[in-house]
Amino acid sequence: MFKHILFDADNTLFDFDEAERNAFAQTMNAFSVPRDEALFSRYREMNRRLWLDLEQGKADKAVELVRRFERLLPGRDFSAEEMNRTYQKGLVEQTVLMPYARELCEKLSPLAELSIVTNGVGYTQRHKMERSAIAPYFSRHFISEEVGFSKPDIRFFTHVMDALDNPDPSGVLIVGDSLTSDIQGGMNAGIKTCWLNRYGQPAPEGYRIDYTISGLRELEDIVADGQKA
Repeated sequence: MFKHILFDADNTLFDFDEAERNAFAQTMNAFSVPRDEALFSRYREMNRRLWLDLEQGKADKAVELVRRFERLLPGRDFSAEEMNRTYQKGLVEQTVLMPYARELCEKLSPLAELSIVTNGVGYTQRHKMERSAIAPYFSRHFISEEVGFSKPDIRFFTHVMDALDNPDPSGVLIVGDSLTSDIQGGMNAGIKTCWLNRYGQPAPEGYRIDYTISGLRELEDIVADGQKA
């Protein structure tokens, strides 16, 4: 029986791919930077590598979030700090949810306590959540910038479990799209894991994945079955 469900935010409940594209376009327009698909693809790959480094504690978030724009647009006369602030504000405006996210949260909230566990910028994640249709269903938000550690660091999950009054790990489920942060983090914490595998990727060796779903609707049955156990 699941008493706590920990949801990753981006690309699990929120459509981060669309949010990233829209916020990037708004930022480039604000700074009169000609943009095309190649520029955005370069930024997306740079950003992906950055967050992988942050997961592993190899980078300073406050510094590298700004430097990504310096590396993307070298030699240009602009404030990278201001560009990053503009981009973060753009992300706050993007509250598009993944299919069935609102309906799922509405149905699960009477059955278990729902919490957000996310690697990200506190201002962006909190304000985005507040503006979203799923805000009423979440009582707690655990954000790496505020916790001081990122998923999958066990210290992140120790903080989460302490805040939840150290429930039985067998009654805690983490749901996320990232093997390296969500699933590995769940493994580190000894809790149940559910991988949102939207593209049918093969599961690599070395991960304990208790449940695999291709869409959020499938989670409803998993939780319902767990409540009967």
